[in-house]
Amino acid sequence: MSIGNDVIVQRTNMTNWRRPALVIMLVLLIPYGLAVTYLALLRFVDPPTTPLWLATKNASQEWVDLQAISPNMVQAVVASEDNNFCHHVGFDFQQLGEAIEDWQDGERLRGASTISMQTVKNLFFLPSRSMFRKAAEYTLVPWLELFQRKSRIMEIYLNIIQFGPSHFGVAAAAQHYYGIKPIALTADQAARLAAVLPAPSLRKPFAQNQRSKRITKNMNNIGNWAACAGGWP
Repeated sequence: MSIGNDVIVQRTNMTNWRRPALVIMLVLLIPYGLAVTYLALLRFVDPPTTPLWLATKNASQEWVDLQAISPNMVQAVVASEDNNFCHHVGFDFQQLGEAIEDWQDGERLRGASTISMQTVKNLFFLPSRSMFRKAAEYTLVPWLELFQRKSRIMEIYLNIIQFGPSHFGVAAAAQHYYGIKPIALTADQAARLAAVLPAPSLRKPFAQNQRSKRITKNMNNIGNWAACAGGWP
C-alpha cells in the first residue's frame, strides 16, 4: 500500500472516531448549557415544576415569596441542613472534611449536602444515588451561586423541597399539617417541618422528636447565621 493510501486510511479512521465523540459531546453539552441558562433565568421567573413533582401523584404546591415565609422556617432549615449557608459558595468543605474523617474512623458515611446542592438536585433530578447525577449536581451548584442571591436560593428551596408524600413547598406543608399560612409558622412548628426533610415520605411533623429538639436547640445557637436568607437578624 502506498504512503498516500496510508494517509487516507489514517484520516478516515480519525474521522470515524471524531464523529461519535462529537455527537457524545453535543449530547452532554447541550442539556448542560440549557440547565445553566435555566439557573440564570430563575432570577426573573419561578420554577414551573420539578422532576419529582411530575413523578408524584396528586402533588400539591403553592409558590410564596420569601417575605411571606416566617423567618423561623429559614432559621430552622439552616439549623437543620446547612449551618454555614450564608458563608459558603455552594459547598461546605468543612462539613465535607468532617464527614470524610468520620467515615475513615469507621462511622457511617453521612451527607454533607448544602441547601444550594439540594436546590440543584430538586430542580433537575429525581432522587437517586447515581454518580452521574452527583457529578452533574456538583458542576451546576457554582452556577446557581453565581446567578442567584442567597435569599433567592432560599426562596426557591423552600418552595420546591418535599415536606410529605405529596406536599411540596412550605406553603403546602404549613396548610396541610397546621392549617396556617407559612408566615405564621412558630419556631416549634418550623423545627418539626425541618425535621422531616431527610425522609419526607416517612416522617410527620405532628409532634416533637429528638431530631426536632436538636434543631430547636441549634436555632437558638446559630444567632444571625441565617440573616442573609431572611432568617432572624
